[in-house]
Amino acid sequence: MGLGSPTYVSRSSSGVSPWQVVDNARNPFALSLSVVRTTVGSSGTGTYQIDVTLDDPTGVQPNPTLNSSVALPSGQSFAANVTAFPSSAVGGPAAGSSGSFIGVITVPIKAWRLTQTSSNDVTVVTALQPGPR
Repeated sequence: MGLGSPTYVSRSSSGVSPWQVVDNARNPFALSLSVVRTTVGSSGTGTYQIDVTLDDPTGVQPNPTLNSSVALPSGQSFAANVTAFPSSAVGGPAAGSSGSFIGVITVPIKAWRLTQTSSNDVTVVTALQPGPR
């Protein structure tokens, strides 16, 4: 995420987007999120949540406890094991949300992702990480 460059994430075919790594060295840390949820047709009853993690999902700096049996060649990036938490723990929307949301996460995190439960709903997350590094 570049300074002033928003990131847009929507539902993937699995219902879980890829992890979006943020710059956790920004001081002060701030990640603005807006979630817009719309229903396609009349049967949209799904919910969404934003997951956050302090672990590195790229595998460049894997959690030694979660990934102790994984050998990481120098410079290789892979989908590492991470511990995911609901974003409500750090100021984001609650798990099981069904409406639109806008807010700011001020607790440093490493990455976030969108999880959605219904293909009849379209949820788009816009993330912006302003501020000096």
